[in-house]
Amino acid sequence: MKKLWRVYLLLAATAAAGMALLSLPELLADKGCDAAVGRADSEQARQLLAAHPDSVADGRSSKACNVDGGFGHAETEYQYAVPETDIVAFYQKHATSIGWAADDEGATGHPENVGFCFTGTVSDRPVLIRVSFRKPEHTYVVKAESSLKDEKPGRCWVS
Repeated sequence: MKKLWRVYLLLAATAAAGMALLSLPELLADKGCDAAVGRADSEQARQLLAAHPDSVADGRSSKACNVDGGFGHAETEYQYAVPETDIVAFYQKHATSIGWAADDEGATGHPENVGFCFTGTVSDRPVLIRVSFRKPEHTYVVKAESSLKDEKPGRCWVS
């Protein structure tokens, strides 16, 4: 009977340890998400996310984490009725004035047609800010992204 009790105890301990190991990736992802979304929604990033030309009304903001994609993001969507070139000029001037660097890697056309990006550092980690147009809806999105896993900057692929 003592041996059977020990077997049950060993099985219970093994099962408990297994359950703890199964939930470990979820716990790590949550902490990674909090940090990545925090960088994407930081004061430095908000200086671009919340900025817009005077001719554009305040936007609608959101933030989320994409564990499968490996990044956290914050974004603001704006309605516009001005030429896209005015929006491009505003962000290019504003971003560089507050220390963000233009990033045209992967650009496949003019910024007013395909979008454009900026890179910066928040808490010693890279953050990518992408501005993209949704022309049929006359909206554009300013989106900040930060990686969950590594210190590599996001890629500026716009189309």
